[in-house]
Amino acid sequence: MIVKRPMIIALIAYVLTECMAYANCSINIFVYTYAVIMLLFLANRRYMQKKILKNNKKAEQKSVSAFICAGILIFLSGLLGYNVMEKGLEIKAEVYRLYKPARNEGNFDERRYELSIQNIFFYEKDVNNNSIKNGEKDNKKHKIGFINPIIYPNDGNFAGLIKKNISFFAKNYMDNLSKIKLWMEYKIDNNCDEETASIYRALLIGDKKSITEDDKLMFRIAGISHIFAISGLHISILGIGLYNLLRKKFMMPFSVLVSIFLIVNYSLMIGISVSTTRAIVMFALRMIAEVYGRKYDEVNGYIISLMIVSSIYPWGFTGFSYQMSFAAVGVCYFIIPKVTGFLKINSFVLRTIISSAILNMFLSVLIAINYYEIYPYTVLTNICILPFMGVVIVLGFLGLFKIGGFLIKCGMGLCDVICSFKYSRIICGKINEWQIIVIIIIFMVYIIYIKVSENKDERNKIKTGDFNDYKDEKKTAVIKWISTGLIYVAVFANVGFGIHIKDFLINYFNISERKIEMVMVDVGQGDFFYVKTKEGLNVTIDGGSSDIREVAKYRMVPFLKYKGISTIDYAFISHGDDDHNNGIMDIITNYDLYGISISNLIVTKLDNMDESLERIIDTAYAYGVNVIRMEEGDKLLDFICVMPYKELTYEDPNEASMVLSYEDKETSALFTGDYNYDEEYLLNNISKYTDVESYTILKVAHHGSRFSTTDSFLKKIKPDYAWISCGIKNRYGHPANELLERISKNTSASIYVTKEVGEVEYNK
Repeated sequence: MIVKRPMIIALIAYVLTECMAYANCSINIFVYTYAVIMLLFLANRRYMQKKILKNNKKAEQKSVSAFICAGILIFLSGLLGYNVMEKGLEIKAEVYRLYKPARNEGNFDERRYELSIQNIFFYEKDVNNNSIKNGEKDNKKHKIGFINPIIYPNDGNFAGLIKKNISFFAKNYMDNLSKIKLWMEYKIDNNCDEETASIYRALLIGDKKSITEDDKLMFRIAGISHIFAISGLHISILGIGLYNLLRKKFMMPFSVLVSIFLIVNYSLMIGISVSTTRAIVMFALRMIAEVYGRKYDEVNGYIISLMIVSSIYPWGFTGFSYQMSFAAVGVCYFIIPKVTGFLKINSFVLRTIISSAILNMFLSVLIAINYYEIYPYTVLTNICILPFMGVVIVLGFLGLFKIGGFLIKCGMGLCDVICSFKYSRIICGKINEWQIIVIIIIFMVYIIYIKVSENKDERNKIKTGDFNDYKDEKKTAVIKWISTGLIYVAVFANVGFGIHIKDFLINYFNISERKIEMVMVDVGQGDFFYVKTKEGLNVTIDGGSSDIREVAKYRMVPFLKYKGISTIDYAFISHGDDDHNNGIMDIITNYDLYGISISNLIVTKLDNMDESLERIIDTAYAYGVNVIRMEEGDKLLDFICVMPYKELTYEDPNEASMVLSYEDKETSALFTGDYNYDEEYLLNNISKYTDVESYTILKVAHHGSRFSTTDSFLKKIKPDYAWISCGIKNRYGHPANELLERISKNTSASIYVTKEVGEVEYNK
């Protein structure tokens, strides 16, 4: 147990760090404290071996003393951090004010991102009076990163002068590193074609800006986008390669120092990140072990790097790169050796395949949690491509771009082929807590089976007196391989199809009645509504925006993926305005990019259809989408088209907006688009074609404009909820105060406006 104390203390320190980070305390103190703690443990490492402890009580006392001293240091660091908690809370409040959370489920969360990147809190501070302003941009504002308990003196005294000189030196040093980076970029651009150059810039200098969206998508689906993260592979090639070269002529300490110095400068040049920091720490620990003639302890190295990175990036664990970096290394250190030992694999090729499969299985869970989709063929691409990545990087550093470019082209061709396979991406939706619990249970059962098998092997060795490793009997080996394969399939099935399996079981065993789900998605100044019918069909009504750039990419598609939707069964378009359809058209024309298809597009049936709606229909036909035209009185599923009427002639396309009435036993909803024609005619058609006396939900017409939704109309339909979709600070002033007053005056409806509350969801 005492041998494991460094891990225990590291975990305690890690938990305390995260607790203090949530309180926004000084992070620097923890970095210094951990350095002292680790030096203390490394110095006392020889006293923590079991053989010594059994025969030397003094050694045990020193081990216990180290444990106590480390605890005291951690406690003191917490007390020091508490002294600056007030400043930390001030910063946290500023971050919460400047950055907004995600507007819809599945959308990018700016606030969470700002709290997680590095440890730089975006903190606007007025230099003259130190007061927090409203975030206006002017020359008196600046960003600060580390928040130290030490108040820096004015620049006029000696200490301020020293600080200025240090800052000047650091700036010049970073400028020189930037020049080296520019020189490398120049060499790449002059020796490679445009596509190969973009890949090499990402691989060697961490510049991913020039990689096209199509290539990024291809690499992500192929499961090798992680190769562009400057981390362990690059550090190993540069650091260990240089160390081995230097060791041929120089002493070990000098070789180690130069290698670490090179790695740190390379990381500064390309930009420090979570993955590079982890790789640097683990590389430095490995080199220090070499100097002291000790065997590198991978487990403690992993824990120490986890601790240090968590100190520098206190919210890092919420970020995808942090999770992937440590999860990948953790699986390689803790899981893969267990499984390959359990299966008793001796073949290098077979070991590589199994290791890749295990790593892919665990990382797919993280990918699903963050991106709501998984990529089943990543095992194949990783086996075929990753072994050559080290060669490609080495060729790049040596300037042999032509050979490296050929390998890159071959790899991209293979990725393109694999991405064309059916089910190369599976949209799985949000991973629920029950799915995580199922995965844990599955894996725990597997671990127990491994332990039972190991204990059986040990008993056989003791019984026979043969302590050499031996092969399993054929029957035992087959059972082990089948059980491992079943675990792999079970985890992937749970992650990829867990939501669908759950729905199937609920329906098959009639556990509960399926609920209706309606969502008003925040797309800014536009409309997008999602309905999950009781039959399990996915229906959308409109889908576009006039103020959100690429609304499909940033608002609609992430929401749909969060819900696990890969196919929209029916997509209604009320009329031809862009703020109601440009997102849907983007989805139709970019299936390869988004992975979401539309089966049926429903539009109005009018003889004098406007040109924009005709273009929508032509585009849908061109991309193989079935087009259905509805007129007043037509019914599809539980949706009834009540407007526009057949002989309508109009000048404004809004007058021809499709109005849909939804009705089931418990819920009714009226979706009005931008309808602004005769509301009396609309009321007559509602009475004519539906049995609704009062609506549960009214989608207020035309984003809550001043002249929409009259008093008589509101009194007649008597909605329980009034939904208004409009953009923050929209130039039309939607929703108009007059409209809000009319709703409050004539109904008891609860009013929900997307610009105020974001996404609104109704379940019944």
